[in-house]
Amino acid sequence: MDELLKDNWKTLTLLLTSSFLGAILASIITSTVNWYLASKNYKLKTYEEIAKKRIQSYEKMVGISYQFKLYVSDNERIVPFVFSNGVKYLNDFQMILMETFIESFWLDQPMGDLFTG
Repeated sequence: MDELLKDNWKTLTLLLTSSFLGAILASIITSTVNWYLASKNYKLKTYEEIAKKRIQSYEKMVGISYQFKLYVSDNERIVPFVFSNGVKYLNDFQMILMETFIESFWLDQPMGDLFTG
C-alpha cells in the first residue's frame, strides 16, 4: 500500500510540475507574441500619422502653387492671382506660406527642397 501511495505521489508531483512549467512557458510565449504584435501595431499607426501629415503638406503646397499659376487681368496687366487682391490678401498669403514652410518638414527631401528652396 505504501508503494502504491508513493507511486501515486510521484505521478501527482510529476503532473503538477509539468503543468506548472507548461503554464509558465505559455505565459512567456504569449507575452512575447503580444509585445511583438503591439510594437508592429505602433509602427503602423506611426506610419499612418506621418502619411496624414504628408498629405496635408502636399495639399497646402498644391494650393499655394495654384495661387501662382492662376492669372488674372488687373488694369490691363496679367498678374498672378496672389498679387491681384491687395495687401491684406498678400499678408494672409504670407502667413499661409510660413505655415506651409513649417509643415514642409513632413515632405520628402526632394519635394521639401524644391518648395522651401
